[in-house]
Amino acid sequence: MQEPLGLHGVPRNKENPERFANFGLEPEGDYLLTRWMHEHLSLSVLPMPEGLPVSKLERVEIDVIMRWTPPLNIAHNPARLQHLRVARSRLASEAEQWTLDASKGQ
Repeated sequence: MQEPLGLHGVPRNKENPERFANFGLEPEGDYLLTRWMHEHLSLSVLPMPEGLPVSKLERVEIDVIMRWTPPLNIAHNPARLQHLRVARSRLASEAEQWTLDASKGQ
């Protein structure tokens, strides 16, 4: 998805760049990704039953991820999604490089 959409990572907070694993996208890339998500993803919501401990809810989430292997969930996904891990790492590196370039006035 990164390459077909031409996405590039930048710091989430350009005024105080830090924690590059939590990168953001430039507005155009954010728009393209949002449009892609609207066209290709679906969302389901299940109200949390009253009195359900968070630990049990976390177990439900893990079970759903393991059963359905959603294409954008990395944690607990048995599909491992190495391509997604690589793309996220590349975007985080770009966000860090953006900071270095900005500090040099480029």
